[in-house]
Amino acid sequence: MKTKTKTEVDATFRGGATLLILGVIVIGAIWYAFLRPSEDKKEPPPTIPIAAASDGATIYELVPGESGVFFTLGELLRGQPVTVVGATGLVSGQIALDWADASSAQVGVIQINARSFYTDDIFRDEALHTFIIDSPAFPLATFTPTSIDGLSGQIEAGETAVFTIVGNLAIRDITQEVTFMVTAVPISPTRLEGRAEATINRADFDLIIPEVPKVANVDEAVLIEIEFVGTAVE
Repeated sequence: MKTKTKTEVDATFRGGATLLILGVIVIGAIWYAFLRPSEDKKEPPPTIPIAAASDGATIYELVPGESGVFFTLGELLRGQPVTVVGATGLVSGQIALDWADASSAQVGVIQINARSFYTDDIFRDEALHTFIIDSPAFPLATFTPTSIDGLSGQIEAGETAVFTIVGNLAIRDITQEVTFMVTAVPISPTRLEGRAEATINRADFDLIIPEVPKVANVDEAVLIEIEFVGTAVE
């Protein structure tokens, strides 16, 4: 009987491990697409109220569905460059804005239903939720602002405000300080719209991509975008 060499054994082990990972992804993807419970994927997180808004401020609450959170990064898929975009509309939060004194603006905790993120591929989605962000164990991602810079004076309807928000971004059990560049437009006294973006590094949040065939050279940098629509709280 021929005895396998160490190289052959290692190759067999690697091949078996790859097949095992692929099997988990395939089975998980089928469950994720057809059998998973839907309640937690359809509900936005509860809104955490701003504790002490300034006198004269209007509280705007993010509208799930009209607001959204997106991540973008590149990869090689079957040797071809691909831009991967993940999205969810299940986001909550509040913004307090005094039109007469923008410097007193406050942004509350932004909560994101991590389980509801999706891309254009169910197999990628299963790998994302099972191996990368572990959303079953960590169903929420949060951004807790600590400072706002660049707002001052009076703001008029339709006027664009550009500023930065520094805060703590929590993904899974890892929290890092992140700075978002924000563009906001008060449409009317009852509606506020805008967009915030920041770039993070996967390594800072231990976002490890599983090794699977046909996927390579996944970008280290990830663009995070928040498109928000807030309506005044009565």
